[in-house]
Amino acid sequence: MATYSVQPNDTLSGIAQRFSISLGELLAANPQITDPNLIVVGQPLTIPDGDGSAPIPPPSGDPRTRVLAEAARRQGIPYCINPPPDGVNNLDCSLFVLVAFRGARLPFPAGVRTAEQIRQACDPIAWDAVQPGDLLFFEHTYEPNEPPGPDGHVASHIGISLGAGTQRMWDCHCTMGDSGGPGVIQTDVSTDYWQQRLFEARRPRQLPAAGAAPPPPPETHYRVTDDQVRLRREPGLAGQVLAEMDADTLLVALEPATVPADGYDWQHVRALDGTVGWVATAFLAPLTSAPSGVPLSNEPDHAFSFAELAPCVEATAARYGADPRVVAGIIAQESGFTNWRVHRDGTGHGLIGLDDNGLLPDFERWAGLACGRGAGAICIPPALQIDYLAKTIGELTRQYGSPYAAARVWHRGPGLWQDAQGDLYESLIRGHIQRLFG
Repeated sequence: MATYSVQPNDTLSGIAQRFSISLGELLAANPQITDPNLIVVGQPLTIPDGDGSAPIPPPSGDPRTRVLAEAARRQGIPYCINPPPDGVNNLDCSLFVLVAFRGARLPFPAGVRTAEQIRQACDPIAWDAVQPGDLLFFEHTYEPNEPPGPDGHVASHIGISLGAGTQRMWDCHCTMGDSGGPGVIQTDVSTDYWQQRLFEARRPRQLPAAGAAPPPPPETHYRVTDDQVRLRREPGLAGQVLAEMDADTLLVALEPATVPADGYDWQHVRALDGTVGWVATAFLAPLTSAPSGVPLSNEPDHAFSFAELAPCVEATAARYGADPRVVAGIIAQESGFTNWRVHRDGTGHGLIGLDDNGLLPDFERWAGLACGRGAGAICIPPALQIDYLAKTIGELTRQYGSPYAAARVWHRGPGLWQDAQGDLYESLIRGHIQRLFG
């Protein structure tokens, strides 16, 4: 058992769900509670181990989805290693994985506690076979006082992967360099800190075996429609508020289904900083269609007409203070209005020519979307590209003083925008504008 202190906006049912126990178990462990609807901030609660003393619904749904849901439910719990974490109010990296899998009804064998012990309870897999819920292992984040495994490695850190190509994991860590954190967080493993220490992926034996991971499904993006919209830890108006978001904040849906609560439907989402929570769908607008409501095809290499894209270009440019003619001219120059999965040069992508060695990494960070490279590249949603282009041109226009200067910087960067190639790019954009707008 462990002790938990009630936090603002907590409910008993929410606390029970967070720690994968039934409400009956929680009440049985806290006989001092006479009114389940009345708890106060700071009140200590005993959290039982969830050993079946009260009925718990059997596990349902995909086991990998359950693992990720249990990981997300613990977001924000602090990291602690000394004194040893209690598994409720604080965690370390291996205990986080153990409680997430236990909460998903997929426990590791008794006696398994450290990252290396978890590694030995899993089977090695290839990098391209990693699926959501598989585990990533790191070494030399510190030097553990335990013998190495048969392969000579000893894992010092562990995280729950979101799948091959995502470059993201759920984990619990202290902050070191560009590692992100601290505490339970969705971590970007593409940074130098993690890449230098990542050495293996393994699959827990309690997860279903599979071959190579299937390509990730297309992500659905949403825009927040109003200011001061709240991102909550759980669906419902009583859920703890994680953030207040402004209009036009971009979110990524984590699952297609919504959950009804308190008169709203709630969408499970991830913000671009990695925060995961729930938002009422009444305050979300999907980015799968143009602002006019006309769907934009996401088929690879789809050739649009300018008339099809014009409503989206105009509405998005107006939102960001960009010149819609320049936005349209850049699309014409970069792709001829065709949403190429990969351009003929092998490194460009989409309607707006996002290049592997140019703006594509920045777009991926902004959109929270892993686009892939080469043969593994995805077809990037067209409305999302137009949104990014309009946002960037609007910002550069304000910084450099004119939309044509913004187009130059888009193409050449801040150091070379005034060179001969910048001159040529501006002249090409002006030519497209003359052709499209007269």
